[in-house]
Amino acid sequence: RPLAFFSRKLSPTEQRYSTYDRELLAIYTTIRRFSYLLEGRDFQILTDHRPLTYAFTKSQDKASPRQIRQLAYISQFSTNIAFVKGLDNAPADALSRIETIVSRNVSPADLAEAQARDDELQQLLNRPDSHSLRLREVRLEDTPLYCDISTDTARPFVPQSLRSAIFRSYHSMAHPGIRSTSRLIAQRFVWPAMRKDITKWVQECQSCQLSKVQRHERTPLVSYMKPDERFAHLHIDIVGPLPPSRGFSYLLTCVDRFTRWVEAFPIVDQTAQTIARTLFEGWISRFGTPLTIVTDQGRNFESRLFQNVSRLLGIEVRHTTGYHPQANGLIERQHRTIKAALMCRLNTADDSWSVELPAVLLGLRCAFKEDIQSTPATLVYGTTLRLPGDFFERSPNPLTPSLDYVQQLREVFQNIRPTDTAWHTSQKPFCNPHLETSSHVYLRYEGVKPSLQRPYTGPYQVIRRTPKTFTINVGSREVTVSRDRVKPAFVTSTEVDARQQPSPTATTSSPAQSRASEPLTGGTHATPATPTTSDAPASLTTRSGRRVHFPSHLADYDTSQGGVV
Repeated sequence: RPLAFFSRKLSPTEQRYSTYDRELLAIYTTIRRFSYLLEGRDFQILTDHRPLTYAFTKSQDKASPRQIRQLAYISQFSTNIAFVKGLDNAPADALSRIETIVSRNVSPADLAEAQARDDELQQLLNRPDSHSLRLREVRLEDTPLYCDISTDTARPFVPQSLRSAIFRSYHSMAHPGIRSTSRLIAQRFVWPAMRKDITKWVQECQSCQLSKVQRHERTPLVSYMKPDERFAHLHIDIVGPLPPSRGFSYLLTCVDRFTRWVEAFPIVDQTAQTIARTLFEGWISRFGTPLTIVTDQGRNFESRLFQNVSRLLGIEVRHTTGYHPQANGLIERQHRTIKAALMCRLNTADDSWSVELPAVLLGLRCAFKEDIQSTPATLVYGTTLRLPGDFFERSPNPLTPSLDYVQQLREVFQNIRPTDTAWHTSQKPFCNPHLETSSHVYLRYEGVKPSLQRPYTGPYQVIRRTPKTFTINVGSREVTVSRDRVKPAFVTSTEVDARQQPSPTATTSSPAQSRASEPLTGGTHATPATPTTSDAPASLTTRSGRRVHFPSHLADYDTSQGGVV
């Protein structure tokens, strides 16, 4: 069995070598390439050029200096050069002879035998006026075959039982598209409705669906429900890691959806405990408890500690789908603005971003926003803020009683109505109609991919679907993903049964159940699971659904109490 292949392009000078010199050059360069494997080993050199077998036995008087130099290097490893016929030298010719890589799945004898049993061919032969094919018997490798001679090339007729094998033998070489595969096969074979069959098989090719990126799904944007009052709908997220500044490396950002008021709190880390404490001390203590918090699926926001704090304060936490920042676009766009403003104020590398942050936030709160036709500071305080450098100050009328002013201010805030966020995208939506009826989908991988990694995984069974999300069965878990990340899977019933066989020990858990069993922090701790039998070793289920089994001698160890039962 070949361990490795080596080839390189000959230079213009090497292309003018004689056959003997080119074959000798091939042995010389190959030994130099694999010298670390061949040194100190006894091996034999096989070549289909017989004169090379006498290279070390004939006189060196007629050899050129180049040949002597190459033979001297080869002799340091082996002088055993043997002859092998070209037909038997398949490993060395595998890179240049396609027949050694792709074998012929259907022989003329197999095709003739299938034609003799095919009823469809007999109907076509009995009714020649009902089709445009000119079927005649042609001998190929001493085997009589019925071929279509209506074109310049005789094309054998393929019975129903061998059509799939013929398609796989040609499509599996480079996995071309529908038109290329149809043209490739139609030039060599023929059968009724072959384009329809080829189209169906190309769409169902699992390798093509996993590897080829087609038009991505782009669903229309959907607005959030407008909040009824200020500070009721809050968006939060984490920025970082940033360059260390006075011990801080992260930012906890908060944006009120009604007023667009932005807060950015420097924090030392992004643990769930730090985020919960900073959110309470920085936002809730000043603006009250929000009704809804929208954030991503970060471990710190999905941790049990953050969920318990939110439940204690009466806050509903809504998580966006993974790898879909558009769902939390209000705060994601604010991150870009904050970073750009900080970069503008940091003149040197020694400047500290945490020192410049308060001035940046003051400017953002006093900036006029077209979508709400006001500034965030005006919607929060009922008046504009005085900025550094202002010459004049607008003071309220001193003759207005304070109680009347408070009543007027209350009426103004009661009449304020929230507005939707502005959409700045120019991309046209695209919704694949097959997603509405497909039973399985492929999921696009959005992380950092190494070279030649397939962009899709799956297929996964669809459990539920909405206009914006899909709930799919990944392993033994129900995962909700954005519709923009999936594409329909064209699978056969056989492939579905083979891929979706349930595991006898697998359990399906909902996202709520998964979050309920999460650890106290955003780490990778596990919670104990109930063993199936009393003799079974202890088993843990991690946050990702993975089951961890411990050795049998630890079966009596109670992980929840830290002792032996």
